[in-house]
Amino acid sequence: MPVLTRSRVKLLRSAQLVAQDLVQHRVQQCQIIETSVDFDSLLQQALSEDAARAAQDDDDDADGWEVETREEEAAHSPADPAPTPTPAAEVRSSAFTAKRSASSPPPLSVSESSSTPPFRKKARRGKKNPEKKQSDARMERSRQGKEAKAAKKKAGASSLNHQPSRHALGKRTELDVVDTGCDHEPTLHVSKQGFIGRRQGVVEAFSTVEAYIEAGYERVSWDGSTTHGLAGFGKRVFGLMVGRPGEPTYMESVRRLATAITTAKDKMGFGNRQDRRGTFSTIAYGISYGGGQKRPGNLRHSAQNIRAMEELLANPDMQRQASYAKSMFATYFPDLYDEYVQTLESLHEDNPLLRPLFDGCAWPAVSVNFPPNSFSHIHTDAGNKANGLCPIFSLGDFDHTKGGHLVLPDLKLIIEFPAGCIIFIPSATLRHGNIPVRPGEFRTSWTLYAAGGLFRWAHYGFQTWATWSAKNSKNTEILDADKKAQGERWCRALEMFPTVDNLRARADR
Repeated sequence: MPVLTRSRVKLLRSAQLVAQDLVQHRVQQCQIIETSVDFDSLLQQALSEDAARAAQDDDDDADGWEVETREEEAAHSPADPAPTPTPAAEVRSSAFTAKRSASSPPPLSVSESSSTPPFRKKARRGKKNPEKKQSDARMERSRQGKEAKAAKKKAGASSLNHQPSRHALGKRTELDVVDTGCDHEPTLHVSKQGFIGRRQGVVEAFSTVEAYIEAGYERVSWDGSTTHGLAGFGKRVFGLMVGRPGEPTYMESVRRLATAITTAKDKMGFGNRQDRRGTFSTIAYGISYGGGQKRPGNLRHSAQNIRAMEELLANPDMQRQASYAKSMFATYFPDLYDEYVQTLESLHEDNPLLRPLFDGCAWPAVSVNFPPNSFSHIHTDAGNKANGLCPIFSLGDFDHTKGGHLVLPDLKLIIEFPAGCIIFIPSATLRHGNIPVRPGEFRTSWTLYAAGGLFRWAHYGFQTWATWSAKNSKNTEILDADKKAQGERWCRALEMFPTVDNLRARADR
């Protein structure tokens, strides 16, 4: 008899936690996300679908996961003969079907309990089931949901698509904005072509809050309960300080993730390589293009480090934070988010061997800065997308008023950065660093990012600029148009940072 397996319960629970974070996200003037998802109904719907599929064999699972469940062998006394094993059942869920590509991991094998679970009542033959009408109604809603999902898929939708609710769109117009006072474009360090940043030297700056204040920096106090935008360049919002959601289990999830990152560090090997940004151990993992790569590909690591990172990326607490960041990204920076989605999907179509971090992640790569005191010197991550926004996740146990601040020298700001919060910045073009925490305290961080080379590769038809220009060497009109576009690309990139008026106009539609 098909049952709700452990893997499926874990999937439903992980999605429920993410939704709870979005519902409970309350800020002083900016309530970001609200959802009306009823997970009890989804759970009952999933159970009804299992019962229906157990009675018929359909093959409509080309794009979904198939998880085979097997009967566990139970010990029985000699006087009590063992029951006949139940055949393996296919477990599917229309509410949560993960898209499987050629590079996706193989199906998982989990065990099916030999006894009927307490929450699943078996109807006796020959007797009417009082819940039949309700079950039929749920199955009809499920059928309609499948049709809607198929229509979206036909129209090009994917797990990366995110449509903020009207309530969320309305709340973002109340965003509290921190005016950085920077209204000139040269503040951001961008390359000539406009795809990546311009490399800046690493600077070992001050190590205390007091030293920065004496040097003329402005201190931004933040307790992590509110959400603020960083505005400049004609009142455009180019950064976001995302407050913690009010859901009570969120901080426990943050603490578990900090422990998981510490455990992952113990399983890895880092050799004698010293990172240019600081003295902490770090690892970059995922899809990238640059640094001598001939084409986009998965960053190479030892088998030991791959196992540890795959285990960390499968952690539901890490995926929970990443999903929260993705929702914020799509809500406040919709144009930039759409560019990310379209580019990543086209890259995966061009090369199915590219492996995403996990299903639905809006960024192709992750960088983990390991504890106990992960702080970086002043630098830029010049290889990232020039106007791309990288969410930085702060974790640990420390006094955020004494250390762990985010330092932005180009803006002359130091921002308090409590554990459990997220800050979005254009890390390729805006210099940034951290103030170390005090001795005896614990801090770690991680960030999601996208290499600018990936967008350049896709822009020139999935080839290098040199190859593209060689193919069009005799077509001066195309080359001249490209040269002109290079000068305009950064201006168009800045326009993807919304103004508060843009956010209000979108909410009023």
